[in-house]
Amino acid sequence: TVAARCVEAAAYFEARAPGLRDEPRYQRFKGALREFEADVLWGYFGFRPSIAVRHLRLGFYQGKLFTEEPQLDRDVAPIAALLRDR
Repeated sequence: TVAARCVEAAAYFEARAPGLRDEPRYQRFKGALREFEADVLWGYFGFRPSIAVRHLRLGFYQGKLFTEEPQLDRDVAPIAALLRDR
């Protein structure tokens, strides 16, 4: 149930030390929360996030202490395609 998952997530985060890498499902959850927060901010300034904002989740941002170097195919190509489509 949703309530059980909330209890499970709360226990997980309470037991985690700051700076440790989270499990993939919690990484996705935290990423979705950050995207939601960004959408709220863009909406506050008059943008429609569903139209004006793209969350690309590029590979070089891995949530590690030191992020990877951007890669042409993985990280640059999606941005170039987005610019071409505009």
